[in-house]
Amino acid sequence: MFRFSFVFFLSYILSSYCLYGVEIYAHQGESMLAPENTPQSIKLAFDKGAKFAEFDVSITDSGEMVCVHWDEQLKYIWGIDKPVSKLTRQDIENSKLSPKNRFAEEYPDAKLATLDQILAVVPANAYLLVDIKIFNADFPKKFDDAIIKAGLKRSHMYIPVGLLEHFRKISREYNKAMYSVYLHKPSSEKNLTAEQIIETAKNFKMAKYLKSINIGQAGQGEEFLKRLNDVDFFKKIKAAGFKAGAWTTDDPKLAKKLIDEYGIDILYTNKAAEMKEKLGLTKAN
Repeated sequence: MFRFSFVFFLSYILSSYCLYGVEIYAHQGESMLAPENTPQSIKLAFDKGAKFAEFDVSITDSGEMVCVHWDEQLKYIWGIDKPVSKLTRQDIENSKLSPKNRFAEEYPDAKLATLDQILAVVPANAYLLVDIKIFNADFPKKFDDAIIKAGLKRSHMYIPVGLLEHFRKISREYNKAMYSVYLHKPSSEKNLTAEQIIETAKNFKMAKYLKSINIGQAGQGEEFLKRLNDVDFFKKIKAAGFKAGAWTTDDPKLAKKLIDEYGIDILYTNKAAEMKEKLGLTKAN
């Protein structure tokens, strides 16, 4: 009886240790509780104990740094039917949630967010994954100025590995990069193997600063798992010296499977606080 209890206890401890080692990224903030990519959703994520948050940022043709996930989000959340690249300062200042948006009544004052507005609500020691959608030569300096203005740490920014060299020219404190790979839905499309992804990652110019390889779209659930070549897919990424991440799922059962069976280190979710609670994680995650 004692032996059974000890084995059970040890298994529980190891399982808990595995879960506690996972980083939970608030995808576009607490985006199921507030409009995506807004100060409201980002602040809510950190107020609820997030340590890591992801958001999207683009530079427009007129030089505005705006936080939105491509044209489709611009249309269905903000009711603006134009490309993100063509947004003007007036568009941003005059923006408001589409009347059809689920948050329209709860957040009547919400507007398209600028980079400065997002960074203003980020705690000093927080980590940000910066998903850069539209980039040009002016982007790094504008971004760095915003980081300094907000009093945040350059070393806490995760930058796409293909762009990191531009930020390194400004400061060596930019020393964290990530690489994201989309796994296609159609079964007719051939997805890359873990080995192919690792080889590509190691060939990036800034590969020595690469901290994580992130695979999507985990929101497709079991279909996503079928697109992985084998159960060791993420473990191979980890064995190559990278953290392994999966975006974006709000399903605790799938999340636990990705953690326990597939060994991921990073989970992206639109329900960060709820996910941590259901998985039994601490605030530090």
